[in-house]
Amino acid sequence: MQTLWSFRRGIDITQVDKHLFLLTLHNAKDVQRILKREPWPFDKRLILLKQVSGVEQFGMVPITKCGFWIKLYDVPICLRTNDSLTTLASKIGTFVSFDGKGMVGHGSFVKILVLPCMTKLLHKPTVSKVGDSPVYTFPITYDNLSIFCYACGCLGHGFKECPDFTDSDSDNNDAQFPYGP
Repeated sequence: MQTLWSFRRGIDITQVDKHLFLLTLHNAKDVQRILKREPWPFDKRLILLKQVSGVEQFGMVPITKCGFWIKLYDVPICLRTNDSLTTLASKIGTFVSFDGKGMVGHGSFVKILVLPCMTKLLHKPTVSKVGDSPVYTFPITYDNLSIFCYACGCLGHGFKECPDFTDSDSDNNDAQFPYGP
């Protein structure tokens, strides 16, 4: 972890349960930097982080969301507003923020930080109607996914390890997957 995150003042790690750890960082800027740069893959797994105040019981802290930067492609200029992007992001997860660089209509995508629920499948291209606009389909890509299955939409394994993926699918180099390339 030390080499992955480059702490200024170090970290204490305490195992609380089989897959639950308490990380105590000794620098507030480290905390904000690490939370801002989610997702964090480690050993082919995704590390889910949740900032706590210290008064919670460990078993009562829901750790089901992870911040992902997504790119929505082909968003018309008229929908590159705070309200419209918040509405679009809410179809994928909880809206956090957006990268304002795509707001002025330059570039082929808009980058949005969302908190999708990790107990559900990640979204395919989203179909949306915002206000009086026509219905649009926006292709989505997720930045920094660790191991992601384009066949079933789950994290933690690739399509060749997927129980929904057959050997005949692997022989077809032009196979179209519902969740990506």
